[in-house]
Amino acid sequence: MPNFRDATNRLGVKPLKEPIKGKPETKCNLVVTQPRRVAAIQVAKRVSWERGIKLGSEVGYVIRFDDCVSSSTRIKYVTDGVLVRECLEDRDLTKYNVVILDEAHERSLNTDILFALAKQAVIRRQGSLRLVITSATLEIKKFSKYFYDCPVINVSGRCYDVAVMHGNAIKERRVENSVKAALRIHMTEGPGDILVFLTGFEECEQAVQLCYEKLEQLKAHGKTVPSMMIVPLYGNMQSEEQALAFERPPDDCRKIVFATNIAETSVTINGIGFVIDSGYVKQKQYNPKTGMDSLVIVPISKVQAIQRTGRAGRTSEGKCYRLYTEQFYNTQMPDITTPEIQRVNLAGTLLLLKNMGINDVVNFDFIDKPDKDSILHALKQLYFIRALDKNGELTSLGRELSKLPLEPSYARTLVASSFFKCEDEVLVIVSILSSENLWQNISVNNRELRDKFERVRKTFLDPKSDYVSLLNVFDKWKGRYKNDSWCRDNFLNMRALKQANEIYKQLIDYMKKINFNECKKYIVTTNRLENDIRKKSMKLHSRLGRAFSSGFFMNACRKVPGGEGSAHYWTVNEEHMAQIDFNSSLTVNENYPTWILYTEISGTSKAKSIIKMACEIKLKWIEEMLPLLKSVDLFLAPNLSEPVNIEKKRKSPEKDVVSEEVAKKNQADKLKAAQERYLKRKKL
Repeated sequence: MPNFRDATNRLGVKPLKEPIKGKPETKCNLVVTQPRRVAAIQVAKRVSWERGIKLGSEVGYVIRFDDCVSSSTRIKYVTDGVLVRECLEDRDLTKYNVVILDEAHERSLNTDILFALAKQAVIRRQGSLRLVITSATLEIKKFSKYFYDCPVINVSGRCYDVAVMHGNAIKERRVENSVKAALRIHMTEGPGDILVFLTGFEECEQAVQLCYEKLEQLKAHGKTVPSMMIVPLYGNMQSEEQALAFERPPDDCRKIVFATNIAETSVTINGIGFVIDSGYVKQKQYNPKTGMDSLVIVPISKVQAIQRTGRAGRTSEGKCYRLYTEQFYNTQMPDITTPEIQRVNLAGTLLLLKNMGINDVVNFDFIDKPDKDSILHALKQLYFIRALDKNGELTSLGRELSKLPLEPSYARTLVASSFFKCEDEVLVIVSILSSENLWQNISVNNRELRDKFERVRKTFLDPKSDYVSLLNVFDKWKGRYKNDSWCRDNFLNMRALKQANEIYKQLIDYMKKINFNECKKYIVTTNRLENDIRKKSMKLHSRLGRAFSSGFFMNACRKVPGGEGSAHYWTVNEEHMAQIDFNSSLTVNENYPTWILYTEISGTSKAKSIIKMACEIKLKWIEEMLPLLKSVDLFLAPNLSEPVNIEKKRKSPEKDVVSEEVAKKNQADKLKAAQERYLKRKKL
């Protein structure tokens, strides 16, 4: 067991005067975290079923915007993000006697935060709280050392032997090779269903279509093909469609499931005897230098490869066909999955830590520290929305924003919406953006269905705003929320709309906790503006645009001169060229506004930036806030462990005038050079 006195001295964590023993009236309060929503729900259902009790009584679950617990709940399954937010109000986790952090190898952002928070809670409670870290594949020595050489218990699982075979498939042809391997197994091997790991829903749908085509070709050549049940499995599917992957196939019929990495650990499909591993995964990566998210296809880690292999040995001996070589496994695959904390935007995480009183976020006790650039960018973003002051201290607005379980910029937009009299509309928009994909995934291979989908989708679009387009969908659906056929006819995800409706209801309750008097001084308004708002003479587009400008003004873009129909914009903050996504509402009439503001941008580099969610704005809505973009320079701080001084050192007035002129000239030169490069590439 850890030496709590030594740990207290090293971490500077003050123990409580009286150790908390937990609630005496209960036998045990246990909380178990899962990195995925679907896993928290499914495991809670399974445990309640095995105990023969109703879900939500003794065993329940809590995920963001959905809870199924009661006063009698003693075993609670939660997503790791839910437990992090509980730490806001209760740093010592006094409601629990035991905390279990499951699937630790996935290294999700909130799990990494919980490692440190739970570690400190154990120290402060001096042994009255038990912490258990569980995983099938874990860096045992590293984790044991992090938790002060804590004991390690190895539990042998019930996995059967799995024979592993390597191939030599080309990366770009992984779908075709996966289908060929699946059909070869189906025609030559004994009983057992087949699980194929691919990178995304596009590949899963493509593989299903290709598999049907190959089966037809085999039948056309006179070959006898045993019955086969072919289903895809990925996160954005309808519930009833996902259920097909877990159904037992008919007798004398083999099931083949084309799945994303959701099937690695989150869910277990019974009867799998064969696994085909493509060796790749889609991974979200955030670049703090460009402010862009990108979804890139990368090799899986060795830990993931082991997890995928184990899917074939659950109920009997199995086989795993790896489409990559053994040399690729040994030399090009990383040992572990890159922790999410090192590849995502940390603004929301740092705001929570600041609100817990942890000011020195750079030297926080992370098991794997994030890059300093990521921390600096997150601090800068929080300063832009006034959640932090110029000294890096939490403001009263930042304290209110942390009450909302949203990204800080969306929370700031919600707070501002109450002042611009569009709170209900923004609540709907944020709820939809917080749910699953609104539209059904239509394969590009089905040209006829795809064309019909585009025609239907355009009936909902607003040419000035992607956000108003979301409102249009929600408003037309509200009166038909029980009409599944209407959603199918309009290619809408019924589950996403119902989920958005539930999130909307819960966000209303969260908004009641906000002290708007503390926020008012941070909202940029004028007497004329307030008069227009009071009289309700301002149009919805303007009110929404001003609300989103409060949280995302740093994402403003100006259209690049180049004639009518130009979809290219220059970002005012990161200063690079970006193009509007062809699915955006702004592309409907090809009459692109001079100024737009986005909330979502992706790309692998500054040369390939795609704006996905945007709306038209006016320059006057953001011009009072734009000086903040140039007043921040985090790298002036001599010591990152000290409060960061964001305000630039003042120079003499003469030098200021000169530097401003030079800056304007440099800006103009950069813009001209970027335009010339773009036009040159276009000619080529």
